[in-house]
Amino acid sequence: MTVPGPGVPPPTLGEFGQCVLPAGTVVHRFCALARPPNAFNPCLGEPTRFAPLHVMTATGRTCVPTLYVGETYESAAFETVFRNLPPKPLRRQVFEIDLAGCGYGRLLANRDLILGPFFHQNLARIGQTRQSMIDTDATCYGDTVLWAAAVHRSFPALDGLVWTSHQHDRDFACVLFGDRVSEADITPTGVVAPIDAGPGRERIGDFAREYEIDIIPR
Repeated sequence: MTVPGPGVPPPTLGEFGQCVLPAGTVVHRFCALARPPNAFNPCLGEPTRFAPLHVMTATGRTCVPTLYVGETYESAAFETVFRNLPPKPLRRQVFEIDLAGCGYGRLLANRDLILGPFFHQNLARIGQTRQSMIDTDATCYGDTVLWAAAVHRSFPALDGLVWTSHQHDRDFACVLFGDRVSEADITPTGVVAPIDAGPGRERIGDFAREYEIDIIPR
């Protein structure tokens, strides 16, 4: 059953709190191998819950580059490679070809990052719920991204958003605003491993089996 989305936000949001991702925190990232793991997405690719993010400025409609990370390997995987999977008995599957050119790495926060909390108790202060903002499916992304833009517009001090992962609700996920967070603020630690071959493929395969997800061969 489709969960109703949040609708269109008001021009300005009221205060709903903030969280700090402390300097020294290591977060997890799945991304294209063709670019560095701390490279922000300049509004390209398929729509996601909070991207592509556009805001209005004095010069017109402008892209805010974004970067998604997770608290753990699991939450990062569920927010990217395995996002939007249905519960059983519906088919839980991804295609092997979709893993090609994708890698996994870890990033280190080099300063405190101030984030807008999209947790249920905070969303209630702006008239929303976890169900309306986070538990919606892709049909509602046109609305949810407008709320990210409203947060960006209303709170210039915020570096991004944080919420409890929809698919892996034990851990948090974040989206960072690329006009406020630089690549120097969140830098790679270790190597980026491809997930379509070698140890990276073995790990993602083990992960998929644990959560009863089929990876369909080429």
